[in-house]
Formats: sequence, structure tokens, C-alpha cells
Amino acid sequence: MAKKTLVQVLSDFAHDLSFRDLPPDVVEKAKISVADGIACALSGSDLPSSKIALTLWKNVKKAGKSTVWVNGETGDADRLGELPSHA
Repeated sequence: MAKKTLVQVLSDFAHDLSFRDLPPDVVEKAKISVADGIACALSGSDLPSSKIALTLWKNVKKAGKSTVWVNGETGDADRLGELPSHA
């Protein structure tokens, strides 16, 4: 069997990880970080910088099934990841 790559080792670790394996303070920090990301994306979606980023994405996107949170448009996940939530 071939030696696993770093990506394979990390993905196996993430796949096998459970909330029960994490200290409570780490779980709490993760929850706060996710909530912060969602709040920033939603509250900043009408900012001029966000509109510029969305226009740029529309010009370079490819077909795909990933959805932009704030307007429901779809495109490829690779390009969608270029839209910053903390624009």
C-alpha cells in the first residue's frame, strides 16, 4: 500500500473527529467562529466591496452547484471560495 499523503492523513483525521474528542472551550470557539463568519457575510453583503467581489465572481465563474449565501446564485465551488466573507 502506498504511503498516505499529508492531505490524506489530515482528511482522515478530520473525518474521524467528533465533538466528544474536543475540549469544551475548543467547541465553543468553533461555534463562535462559525457564527461570526455567517454574521459578517450577511451583514457585509450590501457593502460596496462585497458588490465588487460578487461582480468579479460573476465574470469569472464556471457552471456549478455551489450557492452564494446572500443571493442564491450558483457557480463552481473553486471560484466561490474567492469571495471573502470578511470583505
